[in-house]
Amino acid sequence: MNGIQLTGYRNAYFSYGSGHCHGCPCSNTVGLMPNMGKINNIKLISALDQRYSQQVQHTEDLAEYEKESKEFTKELESIMAELEASSSSLKDYSSNSVTTPFEYGSNDNAVVSVTSDSAAGYDAKDVTLSVSQLAQAQQNQTNAIDSTGTDLTGKTTLKIATGDGTTSTSFDFDIKEGTTNKAALEEMAATVNKADTGVTASIVEKDGKSVLNLTSTKTGEQSAFTASLTGDASAKLNTTITTKAQDAVYKENGKTMTSQTNDIKVANDKVDVTLKGVGDATLSKQTQMADSKTMIASVKDFAEDYNKALSFFEKHSDKSDAVKNLASSFNLTTFSTNELAEIGIDVDSSGALSVDESALASALKNNPDKVKKALSEPYGLADSTHGKVTKIQNNPRDLFPMPESLRHGSKSPVYDRNLNFATTYASGTYLNIFM
Repeated sequence: MNGIQLTGYRNAYFSYGSGHCHGCPCSNTVGLMPNMGKINNIKLISALDQRYSQQVQHTEDLAEYEKESKEFTKELESIMAELEASSSSLKDYSSNSVTTPFEYGSNDNAVVSVTSDSAAGYDAKDVTLSVSQLAQAQQNQTNAIDSTGTDLTGKTTLKIATGDGTTSTSFDFDIKEGTTNKAALEEMAATVNKADTGVTASIVEKDGKSVLNLTSTKTGEQSAFTASLTGDASAKLNTTITTKAQDAVYKENGKTMTSQTNDIKVANDKVDVTLKGVGDATLSKQTQMADSKTMIASVKDFAEDYNKALSFFEKHSDKSDAVKNLASSFNLTTFSTNELAEIGIDVDSSGALSVDESALASALKNNPDKVKKALSEPYGLADSTHGKVTKIQNNPRDLFPMPESLRHGSKSPVYDRNLNFATTYASGTYLNIFM
């Protein structure tokens, strides 16, 4: 053979005399190795061996970097996923938050109470309600009659009609002799309740006397009714209205409104409330904490995940300036020691968190706004941590960049979606020397 065999190409070799490669893609290496024919064969082989050793070492270093980088990234992503979830649970506006930011609440639940809210958000406006009258159902009552007497014997008709008289139902009773007054009224009530008249019947007994109550099943003026008795018992069971049917009357932000029921919608029909009494109330954006047990568990989970992240960044602070900066950033909690201590979260000299459950429970009970400010609101610990985590998750590999010594021109390593390492070098170890 007139030259050096080139690894990776069958029947390819380099000619000493011509300074050309034969049988390989490299057509001319004169520019790279001028006057090659004049170089001593031993020196050439030594030079090539040296470059080969360097290339092998470079490849081994790349493989080691790949291994460390994959392990680093895998652990980082796992820690960040846990911290993202736990910080999100304590952060306002998140889907899994244990605090419900900007949910409407009433400043006087004896007047108005909130039953459901789909208007939570930054644009939720205060609502003032002034209730002057509650909606109520009509109730009629018969005269009180001795429960053990037998005064209702005979035929009696009870007629119940809607307020406008368009619909009516008549009930005919034939009370047998010897039937007590209470038993007779119970028979009447049972018969009325089997019919669909929009009125229910009940018996009230007090001090040995019984009355028949007739009550509309709905509130509001449209549910008014009339009840009349004719026949043998009518003189003894005359009915009178004891509670008048009426609509609710209230003002929403100064505008007079009426409702057939006390269950109404306000804030552009996005908030359901129940009118409870006459008076004034304001519905405003409030933060309703989850129960103490859930909150404490969430804070403990967050502290544990936070400490894992802090430990990870300190352990790998030599990987890059970015990791070193994150280690310092997570240690900034030492500057909030007093604020966090007031809600039961202690911070040691390294920035690690620990939770005093008793102190946290007390803060949640006596000063929930302070807990919210320290953790959930913008610039609170959970909120700011969630922001950091999001940035890290967007660019995790920036934290462990390839050392400059491993970069080879534009032929930097390439990773596939499974973090598998691949190089863009041409085949043939010796051929790489000339490229």
